[in-house]
Amino acid sequence: VDQYFRGFPLLACRPEFVPAGCQAKVSLADYRPPPGLSRRECATCLVPSFVREGHESAKHENSQFKYVKAVASVTLERWQAKFVENMMRLEQDCLMDLQN
Repeated sequence: VDQYFRGFPLLACRPEFVPAGCQAKVSLADYRPPPGLSRRECATCLVPSFVREGHESAKHENSQFKYVKAVASVTLERWQAKFVENMMRLEQDCLMDLQN
């Protein structure tokens, strides 16, 4: 689990300008999934696609509050489900290693 959150993104996008001597923080664009997961399997790497799904389901909303709430809800629910799936896979991999 620690590997999953190591280097966890702090920004959605890298800043376009980084002052000399500073290091840009990890963003979703350059976040590397933990060993054993591809970008297409990692819950964190999929956040942008979850946001797009949320937008598609909420673009009919007339209220900005309802739109943001709907997008956030879809994004969080999809991320949580994928994260649980990732953790179950990790558990299965660990069990297989112990059995061998």
